[in-house]
Amino acid sequence: MHRLDLHWSYSFAALIGALALSPPALAQGTAAQFQGVERWQGNYTYDIDITLSGTRKHRSGSTKFVLDKHRVEGSTEIWEGKIKSKDFDEDQAGVFSGTLVGGKTADLKLILDMNGDVAKLASHSQPSKHKMKMKIMGRTIQSMNVQQPAQDGSAETQVPEAADSLVFAQESGANTGVYMKSVITLTPSEIPLRAVLTAGSAQRGTKATLDASRSKGRIKTLKWTLQPIGSSGAPSVTFETTERKVELVLLEDVQVDLEVSDGKKKSATSGTAKVTARRWTTRFQQDRNDGTLDGEHLFSPDSVPGAVNHFGQDACAFEGRDAAHSMHATHPGTWKDDAAAGYVVARVDDPGRPFNTYWYVKNQSLIVRRRALFNPDLMAGSVLFTQNAAHGTAEAFARLVAASRDHEYLHGELMRRELLRDDPAKRIEKVVKQSENELATFADMEIRATETRMQQGNFHEQEVRGALKKKYAKGGTVWVRGRTRSDGNPSFAPWTIASFADKGH
Repeated sequence: MHRLDLHWSYSFAALIGALALSPPALAQGTAAQFQGVERWQGNYTYDIDITLSGTRKHRSGSTKFVLDKHRVEGSTEIWEGKIKSKDFDEDQAGVFSGTLVGGKTADLKLILDMNGDVAKLASHSQPSKHKMKMKIMGRTIQSMNVQQPAQDGSAETQVPEAADSLVFAQESGANTGVYMKSVITLTPSEIPLRAVLTAGSAQRGTKATLDASRSKGRIKTLKWTLQPIGSSGAPSVTFETTERKVELVLLEDVQVDLEVSDGKKKSATSGTAKVTARRWTTRFQQDRNDGTLDGEHLFSPDSVPGAVNHFGQDACAFEGRDAAHSMHATHPGTWKDDAAAGYVVARVDDPGRPFNTYWYVKNQSLIVRRRALFNPDLMAGSVLFTQNAAHGTAEAFARLVAASRDHEYLHGELMRRELLRDDPAKRIEKVVKQSENELATFADMEIRATETRMQQGNFHEQEVRGALKKKYAKGGTVWVRGRTRSDGNPSFAPWTIASFADKGH
């Protein structure tokens, strides 16, 4: 009767024992091939060899089941079902015999994280009752009930590439007289083939990831077609992979067409890989420290006929008075390869992708730096401050100085506004060309367009005067320099200015 006990306990223990395997080494991402499976066909088999008192006895059996309750939780998919077994065993040794009758039910749960490579199987067996009879010469001498408590178990197995099924297997007891092998095999129903694409984005000049990992079915190949959407003229490229993720350098938006195949059927989808523009701006600086228009003085036109007075100038802070530009450049004629005040270009190295060998502006340092320069006679401490104080015109002269300063500062402010209206740094950021020279030609052209607008002096001059009229419409009489005396010393004379907004110009 010991053989009956061994058979019974191990045949049913095999079902739960199959769910107690130690986890294998991890790979990466193979579970996704089973994404979207609606149901699994299961088969549980066991083989037991029992050797007792020199007698060997073999037991085997199988049970089929289905996992047909499916749900999705984020990147994880779960299938549930039940496995039921009815067992009958009979053993006979001479005049003694015995039978064991019973059944067992277990709830099974298959868990697959589509981002991983491990299949997990969990079980919960319900409590069960079994009936045992012992007989002598066919006559029952003892009858008893055997109870088994509820039991939980779990197992993991690695998901192979291109797997046809999932197998959970266990062998044990080879040296104990009771050798047991149990196997649970899960075979999916037909997997629906569906292409799913996430077309990533990237900052211009960096790599974006195209992700088809959530595509469903037993995918063998993926066909990618990449078509740039922009003015660069970069070509469309088509290639095939077995990997579900690919990368490409983005210089423009790219339309992505994806076709997946399982060798028989195909499924297609499309998306757009979006390029993210870099947040470039041209630096604008207005120096706080004013400068002087060296060699200049203020003369009264009444005393010196034809006198031309320069009150001030909003100039380039790098090159000073009369610099014929607004956008500073270290290298005259171009801003290319100027890391201090221009831009630097780069060539893309991305074989097999649309923008391979194309050129773009890698970084920029465009700058407009202005400094207000004033006639030395308007600077603090000049002799004209003393002269106007002596003649009682200090207040009028102070207003003339203030109007002159506001005039030049407003020139700088209008230049800043003109720059922000259509910043060239933002325009050159998106220039993409097939050759280095072509890229430089177009980038310089964009910068010069802003340069031209910012150098429209007459337009700005009238706007400045118009803006100052409200505050400085009223003029006055001030003392400035007169005709130089015969002994070489300066003389001073009054000058009546109708409006300090335009200062007689």
